[in-house]
Amino acid sequence: MSTAVPRRTDIQGLRAVAVLLVVVYHLVPEALPGGFVGVDVFFVISGYLIVGSLAREAARTGSVDLAAFYRRRIRRLMPAATVVLTVTTVASLLILPASRWTQLARDVVASALQAQNWNLALASTSYEQAGGPVSTLQHFWSLAVEEQFYLVVPLLILLVVRSIGDRSPARRSRLIVTALTLLGAASLIHSVSFSGSDPDIAYFATTTRLWELLAGGILAVTAPALRRGAADVSFVLGALLIAAGAATFSTELAFPGWIAAVPVLGTLLVLSAGSAHGSASGLVRVLSIRPAVFIGDISYSLYLWHWPLIVLYLFVVERQPSVLDGAIILVSAVLLAWTSTRFIELPLNRARTAGRRTGGDRQPGRELKRYSYVLGSGLLVLSLTAAALPWSLITLKSAQDLGASLDPAVYPGAAAWERSDVAAAPVQPDPALASGDQNELAGNGCLLWEPSEMEADACRYGDAEGADRAVLVGDSHAAQYLSPLDAVFRQEGFILDAQVRNGCPFSAAPLGSGAAVFGDCIERNELTLQTLLADPPDMVVTSNFRPAGYERELSWTWRSRDEAVEGYRSAWKRLVEAGIDVRVISDSPLPSRQAPPSAWRGARTSWTTAWTVRRGNRPTIRCSKQQKVSRESPWWTSRVHSAVKEHVPTWSGTSSCTATTTSPIPSRRPWPNRFAGRSSDTDPQFPAVHTVCMTLSTDVHKIVDDSRKSPGFRAPLIHSCGITCV
Repeated sequence: MSTAVPRRTDIQGLRAVAVLLVVVYHLVPEALPGGFVGVDVFFVISGYLIVGSLAREAARTGSVDLAAFYRRRIRRLMPAATVVLTVTTVASLLILPASRWTQLARDVVASALQAQNWNLALASTSYEQAGGPVSTLQHFWSLAVEEQFYLVVPLLILLVVRSIGDRSPARRSRLIVTALTLLGAASLIHSVSFSGSDPDIAYFATTTRLWELLAGGILAVTAPALRRGAADVSFVLGALLIAAGAATFSTELAFPGWIAAVPVLGTLLVLSAGSAHGSASGLVRVLSIRPAVFIGDISYSLYLWHWPLIVLYLFVVERQPSVLDGAIILVSAVLLAWTSTRFIELPLNRARTAGRRTGGDRQPGRELKRYSYVLGSGLLVLSLTAAALPWSLITLKSAQDLGASLDPAVYPGAAAWERSDVAAAPVQPDPALASGDQNELAGNGCLLWEPSEMEADACRYGDAEGADRAVLVGDSHAAQYLSPLDAVFRQEGFILDAQVRNGCPFSAAPLGSGAAVFGDCIERNELTLQTLLADPPDMVVTSNFRPAGYERELSWTWRSRDEAVEGYRSAWKRLVEAGIDVRVISDSPLPSRQAPPSAWRGARTSWTTAWTVRRGNRPTIRCSKQQKVSRESPWWTSRVHSAVKEHVPTWSGTSSCTATTTSPIPSRRPWPNRFAGRSSDTDPQFPAVHTVCMTLSTDVHKIVDDSRKSPGFRAPLIHSCGITCV
C-alpha cells in the first residue's frame, strides 16, 4: 500500500507563498524585511509531507525502506540542483572578477555535498571574511539543512520501530511521535539558547532548525481533521502569523530562536486547515487557485534560480534594482524555473523502467534502482566537475610568483600618482591570486598575538641587530602595514616587533555585539601595555579598523563614541607618559560598498565608476577611469604594503583620479618637501597627538627621521585623508 500523501493543491499554494516571500525579500528587502521566513514555511511543509510519510510507513509496516526513500530524493532534487550549479558556475566565470573564483569553487563543492550551510556559518564568524562579497550559491544553505536532516531522522524512526519489536501500528505511532517530540524540544531549546549567544552560526546551523521540520511531521501524524468553521479560523490565524513575521521581522533579531515559532505555528495552522473535512469549500481554497498552484509546482526550481540571477544581474548593471530590474529578474526566474521543472525535474523524477506490481503498487525493478544510483552519481560528478573549472583556472595562474619584484617603470605603484602618464599594463598580481598576496603575519600565527603565551620577540621583523626598537600594535588594520614598516625599519636600523591581533583594536574600551562584551581583548591589551612599559621600545606604531567598519562588517560596536575615544586615549596616554614615541596611522577610508565591478573589467574602461566613502561629514571619493593624476593627490590607499611592493592600484587599465582636499589642514610645523604632508594643531580629542595628511608619494622613512630629530614631537596621526576626485 502506498504511503504517499494525496496531492493537495492548497499545499502547492502555500509553497508559492513561501517562495514568493523569499524572492520579494531578496529583491526588495526594505519592502518585506522578514521575507526570509519563507524558508521556515518550506521547512514545515517538508516535514509535514516527508516525515509524516515515513512515520506512517514505519507505524504500519514496522520498518522504513531507506533505499527507496533516498532514491526518491535523488530523482526529485539532484537534477535541477545540478543544472543550476553548473550554469551558475559558468555564468560566474564569465561575469564575476577572477578574485571571486576561489570562493565560487568552494561554494559549488559545499553545495553539491549538501554542506553549504556550514560553509556559510563558518564564513559568517570569520574576521577575515568580513565585508566579503555575497555568494551566488548562498541560498543552497537551506537545501543542505534539509538533506542533513533527512540523513538522521529516517534512521531515528527506523531505530524506534525496530527497538520495540512486534507492536500494533497505534503503539508504534505513539512511540515515533514521542521520539520526534523529544528531539524537536531539544532542538528548540538549543535554538533559543544558541541564537542568543551566536546568531550568525545559529541561523545556518542544522541543529537549530530540526524542530521546524519535526513540527510538520508531528502534525501530519497526530492532527485530527477539523470542522469547516474551525478550519477557517485556523487558516486566518495561520495566514496572519506568517504575514506578521514577513512584515515585521528583520535580520537584527536573534533568529531562528523562539521567534521562528511565529511562522512555524502559522504554517502548521494553515496545513491543519487544508486537512479539514470540506476544506475544498473553505477559506483555505484560496491557496488552490491556478496561479498559486502553478508557482507552487515550480517553487523548487524558482528558489534555485532566483538568487544567482539577482546577484549576477545586479553585478552587471552596477546599481540598486529598480522596479523594471525586479520585473526582469522575476520573469526570467519564472521562465527558467518552468523550463527546468518541465524538461528536467519531471521527466527524471517520473522515469520508470521495468518493474512489477504487487498488490496494486508498483515495485521498483533492478533497472529503476540502478537508474537512480547512476543518476545520482553522475549528477554529483557533474557538480564537482563544475567546481573544478574555477580551481583549474586558478591553478593555471598560480605559477605567478606573488613575491616577485615588478618593474617600477611598468608598475610604479604609489609613485603613479606623481607621474603625468601611466601606461596600461595587466593587473599584477592577477586578481584570481590577489587574496593570497598577504604579508608574513597571515601565515605564521602572528595575527593572533597572545601576550600571556608568546615572547615579545616571537614576531620579530626589521633589522634584527638594530640599535632601536619599534613595536606594531593593533588589529588586522595595523597588521596590513607590516610590509612597508618592515622594509623601512630594516633600512633604518630598527628592530620591529609585531604584536597585533585580529579584531582586537589597541584600546582600553571593549567592543561588544548585542549583550556580549569582548573583555578578552581588553585583557590582552593590558598585558601588552604592561610588557611595553616594562621594556619600553623607542617607538610604538598602531592602527585600527575604524568604528564604522567594525559596526558595518562585524556588528561590533562601542557603547558610545565618547567611550571609543576615551579607550584609545587611555591606552596611548600611558605610553606617551612613559616617554615612548607613539605613531598612529589613521585607518583607510571605508567604502560604502565593494569596489565597483567595472574596476575589475578592463574591457569596460569607458565606464565611469563612483566609489563613495560615507564617513559622517567627510568628503566623498569619486574616481573616473579617464582622469589624469595630480601631483597634489592626497594619500588614499587601502593597503600601504601594495605600494611598497610596487603593485599597481586596484583600478584596472589606466585608471586614475585627480584628487583635491576639501578641508585644508592649518600648518603648525613645516615638513620636508619630500614628506609632502602637513601637520595640524593638536587633536582636541588626543592631547600630544598630532595629525598629518600624507600623499601617496610619502617617503615613509621620514616617520623614522622625524622621530629621531624631534623626539618631543609625539604621536602624529597619519590620516588617509577624505578626498574628492573632480
